[in-house]
Amino acid sequence: MPLAPDGEPARGIAFAVLPPGVDMDWYCGESRPNIYMAVDYELTGDTTALMLSGYLKDLERLAAEAPQGHVPVVTGVIGGLHSPMQQFMPDLLEPYLDDMKFSDPKVTLLSGIGGPLSKTGAQLKTGDDVRRGILENYVTPVGSFKTIIEAFDERGMQMALGMGAALPAGVPPCPFPVLQATVPDDIGQIMTTLYDLGIDVGV
Repeated sequence: MPLAPDGEPARGIAFAVLPPGVDMDWYCGESRPNIYMAVDYELTGDTTALMLSGYLKDLERLAAEAPQGHVPVVTGVIGGLHSPMQQFMPDLLEPYLDDMKFSDPKVTLLSGIGGPLSKTGAQLKTGDDVRRGILENYVTPVGSFKTIIEAFDERGMQMALGMGAALPAGVPPCPFPVLQATVPDDIGQIMTTLYDLGIDVGV
């Protein structure tokens, strides 16, 4: 997948854990027009964590201006996510998705994009919901991550897998184990952990 349209600067993501009293506008928004808040993880108390999305060069400048190690930038594996800068991705994918058949999900699928979830979570119930969710995922910020975790917990979630770029440790805080799969070799360890926890994934 391209990190940017031809001739445009590469996009990327970064994570920032903000201590109490920090102005979030220093990290994104009007003061940094090429950086968007992609996810607000809503940590407990006055501390929060953000996933930022924007031009890679602007994220690297932000990381350099912030306290050392405060804003880790993820490079080389993924472009931007959950921001209007990514509109080129739905435009690129839509013709391919039009040729694919999307069946109604046989397992519960929840999505946090497009605004805060309801108390029971925003469920993708139809094949068209899934198709639309793939396209919206690139350009739409995650609404309330805390609420989607609560919705998973209410449905009896036993463990979560983070696929792709790893989140900082403990982000987001969850009432169930969260395992990260950042490289293919991680899958073997994850399957071992599933077995050790007695979780039947039905495969």
